[in-house]
Amino acid sequence: MTVWFVEWLMCLPLGHVCDVPGLTRGQQLQILGNGVVLQQASAAFAALLKVGSAGTELGFIRPAREVAGGLAEDPTSRPT
Repeated sequence: MTVWFVEWLMCLPLGHVCDVPGLTRGQQLQILGNGVVLQQASAAFAALLKVGSAGTELGFIRPAREVAGGLAEDPTSRPT
């Protein structure tokens, strides 16, 4: 497998990793292998945010001030 193909497959700009001087093929593949495909990360974050907001609405996730036993101040109740 060529490094250029992996770079293209990850939707990175051409030469983003392959044109960095001084890197061996192995180092380039390691960098690309440890990278994150931006489209996949975007979809994952969107799904997590959707689950998080639904969990709050359904009561699965409680606000931090409730978890702390009411010890945390509510920022909306501070005097002006």
